[in-house]
Amino acid sequence: MNLVHCSRRDFLKASAAGTLTGTLPALGAGAEKAKAKQFVFLFMSGGPAQLDTLDVKDTPGTSLTKPIATSVPGIQVSELLPKFAQQVQHAAIVRTMQTVIPDHALGRYYAHTGYRAAPGIAHPGIGSVVVKELEKPDAALPGFVQVGPAFGGVTGDEGISRYNFYGAGYLGPRYQPLVVKDAARGLDELRPLVTAPAFQDRLELLEELQQDFNASRQKAIVREQEVLVKRTVRLMQSKEAKAFDLAEEPARVRDAYGKTPFGDACLLARRLVEAGVCCVEVGMTGWDTHGDHLGRHQILCGALDPALAALVAELKDRGLLETTLIAWMGEMGRGLPGNGAKPGTNHHGKSGVGLLIGGGVRGGQVVGKTDAKGLEAAERPVSVPEFHAGIYHGLGIDYTKEYTALDGRPIRMVDSKDLKPLTEVFG
Repeated sequence: MNLVHCSRRDFLKASAAGTLTGTLPALGAGAEKAKAKQFVFLFMSGGPAQLDTLDVKDTPGTSLTKPIATSVPGIQVSELLPKFAQQVQHAAIVRTMQTVIPDHALGRYYAHTGYRAAPGIAHPGIGSVVVKELEKPDAALPGFVQVGPAFGGVTGDEGISRYNFYGAGYLGPRYQPLVVKDAARGLDELRPLVTAPAFQDRLELLEELQQDFNASRQKAIVREQEVLVKRTVRLMQSKEAKAFDLAEEPARVRDAYGKTPFGDACLLARRLVEAGVCCVEVGMTGWDTHGDHLGRHQILCGALDPALAALVAELKDRGLLETTLIAWMGEMGRGLPGNGAKPGTNHHGKSGVGLLIGGGVRGGQVVGKTDAKGLEAAERPVSVPEFHAGIYHGLGIDYTKEYTALDGRPIRMVDSKDLKPLTEVFG
């Protein structure tokens, strides 16, 4: 991301998206004694197969992998996740995620925002909501950083170009994320391309040129833009920006994360959490396994397993796991494998899987139970809004809160009237 050459254009473009004009008082559904203060969202684009990750079945024609024991007696996961299996004491495994929408673009929108896509409105992603509620305005680093998407190591119809990050929507540009496309490179374009005096001259010129522009625009949008410019400059001049530099990590640490794009992204997430960033999203592509399902999941889990396990272990070792909530999910689950030498799987929205780790979660538990084929919820189905409400609860955010968009319409933070929030995993 070239913050010098693109910031003004990006800010103007973002400003057109609109801003928040107000909020209604909280209704008391937040977790008053929430332990979590920071949030890491790991999103698996394409839809990881529940049957070969966290809900392995022995019914013929279902799972292509075998179950293995974990650090918690009675809980098993796929043999493709041996390192994460030793961290299950910190995790709540959700085996009945109801993502409902078996379409990638619409499903990703729903998984990120908790709302079905609708014309005329852009809902904020969960990261932007979290940063609006929890961010420290005077922080040197951005409140919300999106990393990736990391290439999962396989090619196919679920490529990097189809991954979508979701930003602030109607909350406005102030809560837009900073996107780092390649964790290994970090913010390598952060430094000005000119001398410090020349850069200062350009900043002064920008301020002068924008005076007339600002005078003819809505004041709220102008303020949002000015805040973003100042925060960008502050980041460029801040010594805290070294948090984005993975070169400062010992080789053994990078090795522990797997030395893959996703491993680097998770290591960067740990560094950013340690530096005080409120919310980090890490995306990983490749999970749309219509062909060679087993072979592709072996590669994908080969990247996922060490990175996830190392992230949890390092946060624990550094005393940050209790105050950092990690959520892991995709936009859907997968159906049963087909026939042939290298069978694939199709989309399935009725029994996906998810994880909540750290941040006050009672680890070593399983939420929900599926049928013998892993395709239908038999006990405790969990909808995306319920999953989001659980995340907000764990972060001490009132999930019943309403925002007011530019057109004056009240919009609830979580879209559901008959909600059973996933709060039972905490405490």
